[in-house]
Amino acid sequence: MDKLFSVVGFATDAKGTTKIRWANDLKARTKAFKQHKFTDIMLIDLGEQVNKTEAVKRMVNNEAFDDPYYQDYIKDYLDNKAEVGLYETIRAQAEIMESDEEFEEDFEEESIESSNEASLDEALDMIAPQEEEVAEAEEYEDSAVETA
Repeated sequence: MDKLFSVVGFATDAKGTTKIRWANDLKARTKAFKQHKFTDIMLIDLGEQVNKTEAVKRMVNNEAFDDPYYQDYIKDYLDNKAEVGLYETIRAQAEIMESDEEFEEDFEEESIESSNEASLDEALDMIAPQEEEVAEAEEYEDSAVETA
């Protein structure tokens, strides 16, 4: 059975070796790294316990690891420890989801705009007959005044 972790990230040891690191307590692990002279400590709390591969998969699209420096480590880990091509698959899925979200936002905006246009058209249609009635009433009054 795989060990489970709730914290994942990067840290560089005193010798200058940067690696992906896993833990279960963010504060305790950060404190331990600092005591052992680690630098560039970048850890995130996943909110739940997962195995190492799942933890690294969640790093792929996390803003904290957007830097190409970190992405290279993540890609290498997934290609070597999980399956070749997994990194690209995760990135592609994120791009698809992002484009779907943008499409939905655009669709909602267009729907609101067309709804507003329809409402405006309906309001104008309701006003037009009233304006005609007012004009007819004014004409009637004018003709009544002229005959008197």
